Amino acid sequence: MKTELVLGVMWLMCQAVAEEDYQQWSEMTYIDDRFSFYCNDTINHVFLNPIDMLVWRRHGQDAAIKDDDQFELGDSQGITNMQLTIKRVTDEMSGIYFCEVYDSPGGRFVARIVKGLNIGGHKYHDYLDKYRENIITGVISAASVLVLVLGICAVDHFRYVSDEERLERRAAKEKRLRNGDASKGDTINGAYDNIGMSAETFDVAPYEQLNDKQQHEVNTQL
Repeated sequence: MKTELVLGVMWLMCQAVAEEDYQQWSEMTYIDDRFSFYCNDTINHVFLNPIDMLVWRRHGQDAAIKDDDQFELGDSQGITNMQLTIKRVTDEMSGIYFCEVYDSPGGRFVARIVKGLNIGGHKYHDYLDKYRENIITGVISAASVLVLVLGICAVDHFRYVSDEERLERRAAKEKRLRNGDASKGDTINGAYDNIGMSAETFDVAPYEQLNDKQQHEVNTQL
């Protein structure tokens, strides 16, 4: 039990360190925004000196980043090229960047600091924008399925029916009608005759016991 508890605590500590490290080296920002990296790494205890030479590179590219229409290098804390600024963030700018530290121009390599931008996707001002593509894909898929189902139903409804099938359908329909008529009770003057109800149910005297005037009224109502 104690061993499991210790292992659980160690796992939580490792997760916390990994999360902190991820937050330290990877950044997220909005598309079309201006964004800056700084060549610092306090987790790995990399400390810079004013005489250090810093070189920025992109992952997969050997050429060092220079000032151009996409990037801008700047000084900070008395250190040259301490800051790398992306003038306008695009999807193509997402990825990993390296800041290589040398103890002097043309001197000994000291460290490589890793920075990431929008590796897991960029930020959204509106969450609808984030899921817009998924929503459109879902609507198109649902519409395609609906069109397919309606097409199958239309083909089945308007398909060719042979004379034999037509006669079978007519015979089945007539049989259903006959069965329906047989299940109906007998009617009197267009109304159903309920054999379970008699004159005694309504406390009415039989017709033969009525006098002439009462029989005349009954005949008039019928």
